[in-house]
Amino acid sequence: MLFFVAPAITVAIIGFIFSKVYQGKEKVDKGYAVNYFRLSYRRRMMRTWTSLPISLGAVLVILLFTDYSFITNLILVVFFLALFFGEFYYNYRKWKQEEKAEDL
Repeated sequence: MLFFVAPAITVAIIGFIFSKVYQGKEKVDKGYAVNYFRLSYRRRMMRTWTSLPISLGAVLVILLFTDYSFITNLILVVFFLALFFGEFYYNYRKWKQEEKAEDL
């Protein structure tokens, strides 16, 4: 269990730090930016969408190379797909809110 919890906590802490560092700074909507937190919500949504093949490949590798039961595999697939589409929807909503705020 520690094998999964420690990396998850580390990623959450680093994500929180980066979000605070880049909060309120100019976001990149055109061109290339490696840092996810420097991107506008539109670009974050596009990056999420383009990561779909990699995400599906990772899920496929998990399914093929683990000895989990069918139910466990199904739960993992549903969990990863929910995370993916949740992130996509969140970035889409924030992009539209940002766009609406600019029009006012």
